[in-house]
Amino acid sequence: MLRFNPSRLLLTAWILLAAFLLASCGDDSTTEPEPEPDPTPPDPPAQVQAVAGDGAVSVIWTPSNEAKAYNVYWATEPGVSGTDSVSVDTASPFVHLGRENGTTYYYHVRAVNDVGESEASNEISATPTMASVYVSGDTGDDDNDGSRATPVATLARAYEVAQAEDLDTIQMAAGDYDEVPAFVEGIWVEGGHDLPDWTVGADRSVFSVPATGATVSDIDAATIVSNVAIVAGDATTGNSIA
Repeated sequence: MLRFNPSRLLLTAWILLAAFLLASCGDDSTTEPEPEPDPTPPDPPAQVQAVAGDGAVSVIWTPSNEAKAYNVYWATEPGVSGTDSVSVDTASPFVHLGRENGTTYYYHVRAVNDVGESEASNEISATPTMASVYVSGDTGDDDNDGSRATPVATLARAYEVAQAEDLDTIQMAAGDYDEVPAFVEGIWVEGGHDLPDWTVGADRSVFSVPATGATVSDIDAATIVSNVAIVAGDATTGNSIA
């Protein structure tokens, strides 16, 4: 015959209740987040190239992840280091003006963020070369080489430089020239440039000459002369040929 024991039943119920509460509560501690990786400098920029211009070099690269700016290091000898000349906080393309034609310039680029600089990119180089002869009656000198940075003063001298360097373009600053032009076959003269950027503006390059002083001869092939005015010395304003 089975006997009912209330005390033992009550004890069993308390044990089951305690086990349930422990299982339902579990570990009330929060899970710690995964630690973030230590911040690091960005990767070096890739596909770095140097493109030579007239008195300038353009340095171009592919942006680097996490970079905020770039530092361009340069020298006139290979093996550019982090202690050589540097242009900071730049972006691609970086145009390095005021370079000497015929001199080779070497570069590497480093990406920068709040942590610091990347390693150096591959080293590249370029040699600026004069593509045109530049003339400025106001700032030039016929003892100069005729480059963009150091123009000659007269068209006559520009033709001499163009023929010696085998160039076919002369670029003239806007303004007045006290010179009788003698245009040369096959060499394009483009006047009206505004300094310091040498962009073509609204004004022309003006030659004031005696009434019978301007002549053109021995031109058998196409020869372009643009943005140039030839004005007789005693002519009224607007009375010119171009």
